[in-house]
Amino acid sequence: MRVLRQAFWALAVMVASLPSWAEEEHHAGGGTLPQLRPEHFAGQIFWLAIAFGILYFLMKTIALPKVGAVQETRHAKRAGDLAEAAAANDAAKHIVADYEKSLAAARHDSQRKLAAIIEAAQKQAAAQTAEQQGALDAKLAEADKRIAAMREQALGQVRGAAIEVVPAMLARLIDDESLRAASPIESAIDAMQRTAGSAA
Repeated sequence: MRVLRQAFWALAVMVASLPSWAEEEHHAGGGTLPQLRPEHFAGQIFWLAIAFGILYFLMKTIALPKVGAVQETRHAKRAGDLAEAAAANDAAKHIVADYEKSLAAARHDSQRKLAAIIEAAQKQAAAQTAEQQGALDAKLAEADKRIAAMREQALGQVRGAAIEVVPAMLARLIDDESLRAASPIESAIDAMQRTAGSAA
C-alpha cells in the first residue's frame, strides 16, 4: 500500500508538471500543442509504456492480491457464518426434539400418576363403602332384632290382654260364667298368632 501511494504521488507530480512543460514548448514552438507534434510521439509513447508498466506492476503485485485476500476473507467469514447458522439450527432442532421428548415423558408420567391416584381413590372409596355397608347391615340387623323383640313383646301383651278381656266379655255378653275359662280362648289366640306368623 505504501508503494502504491508513492507511485500515485510520483504520477501526480508528473501530471502537474505537464502544463508548465507544455506552455514552455508552446512558446518555443510557435503556438502548436506539443503533444500533437510528431517529434514528441516517441517520448509520449515511452512514458505511456513506463506508466502503464508501473501501474500494471502495482495492480498485479499489490492491489489485486489485497482485493483477492479481502474476497477470500469475506468468503471464509460468510462460510463460517453459514456453518455457525447451520450448527445453531441443528442445535435448536435437537433442543426442540429433547423438549418434545421430555414433554411427552412428563405427560405420560402425569397420566400414570393420575391413574394410580384414581385407582387408589376407587379402592379407598370401595373399602369405605364396604365398611359403611357392613355397619349399616349390622345396624339393620340390630334394628330387625329390636323390632322382632318389640313385636314379640307387643304380641305377648296383646295375648295377655286378650286372654284376660275376651272371656270376661263373652261371659258378660252371653251370661255364661263357664266362658270365663281362658283355656279354649288362649288356644284360639295361639292358633291365630301362628297363622299370622306363618303368613308374615
